[in-house]
Amino acid sequence: MKSAMAICVVCAAGVLAASAGTVSAAAFTPNNLAISSVTSTAAFNGQAGAVTIREFGLTGATSGAFNGNNIALGSTAGDPTRLTIGASTSAEGALTLSQNGQYLTMAGYNWVAGVASPNGTTIGASFNNGTGNPDVRRVVGRLDGSGAVNYYEMTQAYSNSNFRSVITQDGNTFITGGVAGTTNNQTITGGVRSFDPSLGTTSTQLIANATNIRNVNYNPSGQILFSTQSGSFIGINVVDGGAGYLLPGFAAVTGLSTYDFWQADGSTIYAADDGSIGSASTNRGGLQKWVLNSTTGNWELAYRITGGLTAGLRGLAGTVDASGNVILYATTADAINATTGNKLVAVVDTGAASVFTTLATAGGNTAFRGVDFTPGSPVIPAPGAVALLAMGGLLAGRRRR
Repeated sequence: MKSAMAICVVCAAGVLAASAGTVSAAAFTPNNLAISSVTSTAAFNGQAGAVTIREFGLTGATSGAFNGNNIALGSTAGDPTRLTIGASTSAEGALTLSQNGQYLTMAGYNWVAGVASPNGTTIGASFNNGTGNPDVRRVVGRLDGSGAVNYYEMTQAYSNSNFRSVITQDGNTFITGGVAGTTNNQTITGGVRSFDPSLGTTSTQLIANATNIRNVNYNPSGQILFSTQSGSFIGINVVDGGAGYLLPGFAAVTGLSTYDFWQADGSTIYAADDGSIGSASTNRGGLQKWVLNSTTGNWELAYRITGGLTAGLRGLAGTVDASGNVILYATTADAINATTGNKLVAVVDTGAASVFTTLATAGGNTAFRGVDFTPGSPVIPAPGAVALLAMGGLLAGRRRR
């Protein structure tokens, strides 16, 4: 375990040395996709899984395929810096591009891959739940455009439960989301929190009325939004004045199971929902498009896109190209088994009848979790260019949050 103030910077090559089977690691190509992939060493179950950040080509010679640039995060007993996640814990592994476009962030645990239940571990003696669970710190992982990884440990946050997501504006301070167990008043360690590694390993809770968080994100004006499947906050919420509030209109739609989301502009939100993709009258799974009613001030579910899907969605990234086409990339909620994993899919939103194209399918005992654009300087799309989602190349502009 590192000291309380330690911040370890590990180059991509050094990280790779700890992970067998990784092909290569290099600087990211801007405007490709980055996907967090988790693999279980045995059956896909509650054990800690090793995480690899994989680059999928949207531009250049590798367009439409993984380009072999795989950055394996620390996961072994001999590695002083580790970031693993629950292999079968679907709400963990979110991957998010910083607002300035220079960093990717994700949440995890300083825990060894193959050991059971990292999310059931505690942090510090004062938060020990009395069951003998070990002391395991939560970790913020930050990757830059060169492929270098920084690991920042947190204490007394998300103890005895899930650490799920991290966002940042500039790579220096972070907003985190997750939940904490209820034993010994551990709920004070959950929710949406602010974390500044330069001040130490502690964090500050930003809201007290919602403590079970899935994904955190920013809207275009920089406000903090979050999704949850808990209590009266089911859907997408905003942090305002020290409290969380469900966006107006979401309470009127039942059956939501919101994971990642992307606000394209002031009046449009896309949400990934891992529920059933069946009839619209009873199911909500797939990609939801929410539109703000300027008269009532309520967000309304305009339609879902489910064409081409075999399950709902969890990870989500979006962009608008130079011609105004909205392009979405997502990871699916398909079941994981020893033979095959879930999918990376893409769609151009032309309406409810739009159809997803499958870009890649994970291998056995492996899941694609988070997806976002690679860090670095943006590449400006050529005028009129649209993502080619079948046999040709794939091109996307910078994601707008």
